[in-house]
Amino acid sequence: MIIFSQRPTDHSRLGNSLVWMSKVQNFLDSSNQSCCFPWGIENFGNYLEETSYWMQKNNADDIYRALTNRQLSAKDISHISRLVEHDYEIENNLQPYSWDNIITFSEKFNFLYISGRVDINDYEVMKLINDNELTIFHEPYNLTYLPQFSEVCYSNIAPKIDLLNTQAQFINSLSFGKRKIGLHIRRGDYIEWQGGKYFYDDEFWIAMVKKNVDRDCAVFIFTNEINNEFHSKIKQLGAFVSCEDYYIDFVRMMLMNEIYGPPSTFSVYAVNIAKNCFGYDANFNWLPAKF
Repeated sequence: MIIFSQRPTDHSRLGNSLVWMSKVQNFLDSSNQSCCFPWGIENFGNYLEETSYWMQKNNADDIYRALTNRQLSAKDISHISRLVEHDYEIENNLQPYSWDNIITFSEKFNFLYISGRVDINDYEVMKLINDNELTIFHEPYNLTYLPQFSEVCYSNIAPKIDLLNTQAQFINSLSFGKRKIGLHIRRGDYIEWQGGKYFYDDEFWIAMVKKNVDRDCAVFIFTNEINNEFHSKIKQLGAFVSCEDYYIDFVRMMLMNEIYGPPSTFSVYAVNIAKNCFGYDANFNWLPAKF
């Protein structure tokens, strides 16, 4: 049994989760290992089908409790992961988070612990996983292997069909048959990420809206970081602003013909799923760095 762990945050982190979920799927299928992803079970229920590989508990609650005497949850497994890392850092005279990877057996909690830059397809790593009843795989998932694009499994990270159909009806009711253009506005940590070279001001986005409205396209803005004045300006230009829950905005992105935005797993994977699961005409266009 492998339990995958993420640090609880105020954000869903759906995009980042889907990236490694799609890659790890191949390993799980080939190794016959059962798995559990508590963060996904607790947070992605409105998005993922109940039949998704990543919504299954696979008896993980009982296995975790038997070995650790604790109740399994995303919060608890993240907490216990940090305890194991702390012990590892002390034993190896390391500063906090100064390691590239950790592969260690926790005597205190009776499980194999893996985190960081690891190739889980490596023979020795696979043997360790198979030799232990429970493996905790905690982020960062800096997986060193990259499956071929055609081998990436998208079927278990696709949205609920009812959710997709409902949002398709909604988007079609606003686009009136026009080409659908999505603008993904990312702010927040993009002010500082890579020196702010992918942080664009209001005037940049206003110009993008004007350009695509003039092309007679239906323009949709995806963001949860927008002020009222900016919101009013782009609405007056004819754009629709979508500031819904993450899973609704994510599915609406899948229905765009083109998406423009800074590098983001959220919008990239919306396009990948749209193409690979539903055969949609979808493209993601990275906006150029400012410098």
